Parts: sequence; structure tokens; C-alpha cells
Amino acid sequence: MKTFVISDVHGFFKELESLLDVIELDLRCDRLVMLGDYIDRGPDSYLVVQKIMELEQKFGKDHVVLLRGNHEQMAINYCEGTGSSFFYNGGDETIHDFHRNGDNLVNYLDFFKSLRTYFEDEHFIYVHAGIRSGVRLAEQRDHDLLWIREEFYLNPVAEEKPVIFGHTSSLFITGLSQPFVYQGRIGIDTGCYFGGCLSAVELVEGELKKVHQVRAEAA
Repeated sequence: MKTFVISDVHGFFKELESLLDVIELDLRCDRLVMLGDYIDRGPDSYLVVQKIMELEQKFGKDHVVLLRGNHEQMAINYCEGTGSSFFYNGGDETIHDFHRNGDNLVNYLDFFKSLRTYFEDEHFIYVHAGIRSGVRLAEQRDHDLLWIREEFYLNPVAEEKPVIFGHTSSLFITGLSQPFVYQGRIGIDTGCYFGGCLSAVELVEGELKKVHQVRAEAA
């Protein structure tokens, strides 16, 4: 089984569609893991959400693994009336985009809440932002899984398993729109929403075989 991992689509639906074509994904036998931040900043958050929900429904949660990002968490907080940070991080455009499509973001609260905060297989840990070193995976705080930055990706001590994450763009870490690799940590947010690329890493039998990329059309 091949595993393809994508993160931080941020409403760039055309780029997501192009990337799925490039990797020639066959979800009858492959697995797709998405690390969250499907919404906000880009022009088509509504279509991205529809796409990933459609894939999950058609192929099942064993072949389509959808994780929660901090932007989905902010959307949850907004829908539940417990936070306003959503508006300062592109959420206003997401709300308008859902309205333009005759829908309401609140209708997706249950879907956002159903998203897992991490996934683990025999080879890798998959998470949106990272993990707190020294804390068992099952005991990690959601805030760290969704928001942690330098304490994780600059930690010189490797974790027990390699960790694939998004959240922090490689453009901010290295200045390059290429995955960031350091001490068993593989950062795959390559800054699509900042004019970089949307990336998918291809994993086979615990090895990173290839990086597939599509350049953002508009940011």
C-alpha cells in the first residue's frame, strides 16, 4: 500500500484537484492522509471540504484519514460561540464562501469535531502541528497537536517514530517551498497559501519515496 500525505490546503481547491491527478491516487488500494487546515485563506474552502468529505464517504476511513488542523479547531470554536480568533485567520472569507455556495459553516460542526487529532501506523506518526517531546502520544494535549511550533520541529532529539506534520510552512523555516526534514521530522506545509506549492509526500513501506508538488495559481 502506498500512503500519500497532504497538509494545509487552505481553500486552494484547484491545486488540490491538480495534485490528486499528479499522484495518480487509487484509493481502492492506496491511503490518503490529510493533516488538516482545509479551510481559510484560499478562495474555495467550501469545495475543499466537499471534496474530502466525498472521498472519505466513498472509500472509508481506513483509506482516507482526515486529521484536524488549528483552523478547523478555530472553526469549531466559532460555531460553538467560544472564540473569535477565527476571524483574524481567514475565517471571514470561509464564512462568506460557504454562504456563496448556499450553505452555512455551522452545518459542518459535527464533521469538524469528528476529525482526529493524530494518526499512527507502524512506520510514522501523522499530526497537524507536532508533538510534545517526552509525552506519550495518547497523552498529548490537543493544543500541542494543533499549535506547537519551534519546540517540536527544532528539537535536536528524534522521537521514537518519524513524525509527518504541517502547520508551519517550510517557507518560514528554510525559505524554500520544499518539505522540511530534520531529526525524523518531515514538515510538508510548503506554503501554498503564500505563493509556494501544495505538496504530497509518497510513502512506501516506511520510506519517503517521492515528493509531488503543484505550484499555487493564486495566493
